[in-house]
Amino acid sequence: MQDILFIDTYGDSCNVTFLTGHSTDQPVERSDRNGRAHARLLAVFTDEIIHKAGCKPKGIAVIAGPGSYTGLRIGVSTAKGLAWSMDLPLYAISSLLYVAQQVVSDDDLVKKNGLTVFSVLHARKDEVFLAEFKIEKGTLVRSAEDQALSTEEASQRISMMADEMIVVAPESDKSDEVDRLGAKVIRVQPSLFNLGPLLTNQLESYRVQHLHSFEPSYLKEFAARKAAKSVFEKLMF
Repeated sequence: MQDILFIDTYGDSCNVTFLTGHSTDQPVERSDRNGRAHARLLAVFTDEIIHKAGCKPKGIAVIAGPGSYTGLRIGVSTAKGLAWSMDLPLYAISSLLYVAQQVVSDDDLVKKNGLTVFSVLHARKDEVFLAEFKIEKGTLVRSAEDQALSTEEASQRISMMADEMIVVAPESDKSDEVDRLGAKVIRVQPSLFNLGPLLTNQLESYRVQHLHSFEPSYLKEFAARKAAKSVFEKLMF
């Protein structure tokens, strides 16, 4: 694998990692999991990581959605800016694939050839993002595209699976929607380090062909929440 700078801001965490193509090199990482401070931290992290790595990356990779609208917008905008300014290719990784890829680091699970892996993320009230994969010869193979489904639809989809399967979700996702899927959910802590094996032989399949027009995979239109009281109402009461 080439020297790749990875950016992950699809959820509450802000993570930047530099992975090299040399197995003897230690990956360089900066991470903040204390809340959504992406706009403040991401530029600082990327600058520190590139200087600490001591070399220019040969590509930029970004976790491109679905997920937090604001987090995705900041992460993808930063990744596009870096790719354009440094004349580098941009690679886009699905958030659901990113979460599912964590099972490949589990020796017991990765040996279960044919195992179905459902990757799930909270979308909004009574809705989840869902993707389906199978483990084939120790790697994940996509069975269905990322979708936004109601919790009921996702639960029915999972319950209809006759083959051996597991459901994975990020450790940070404690939403009721994920807990109501009617299946045991394996909580994982997504790590950018685990994307190395995935991209070693498949890097070009994730390459963004049209950099300027590329947008995050929101899957759903952004809906701003209406405040319970307007500023004027708060002043009056």
